[in-house]
Amino acid sequence: MWSFIVASVLLTAELLAAASGWDNEPKETFTVTCPSSQAVSGLTSRYDNDMKDRLWEFSCKAFNVKRTCKWSRPVNEAWAPINFRCGANEVIAGVYSVYSNLFQDRKYGISFNERNKNCLL
Repeated sequence: MWSFIVASVLLTAELLAAASGWDNEPKETFTVTCPSSQAVSGLTSRYDNDMKDRLWEFSCKAFNVKRTCKWSRPVNEAWAPINFRCGANEVIAGVYSVYSNLFQDRKYGISFNERNKNCLL
């Protein structure tokens, strides 16, 4: 009986997380990359006080970019702001993040693509 209840609760929690629209699970490493020829067009974030972690949802849209992606080194330290600026003619194409249980915070890295020269913003 107990195993059925525990399995039901875990399955329900997983289904709720999957249905929530968030691109990451609390306290888990994640990587989000836009499909080829797309760039990040928006993001939504919410801090979960119970889990002590931030949930993210990224959106992408078609963009005239080259296919070559470069990944940055981590762009922040624990409890420090994210400080990253794309270079000239670059757009953000993805994000990775690692959660630290010790600091209860995340480090982030950024994937960026070069825009094609005929792209207008």
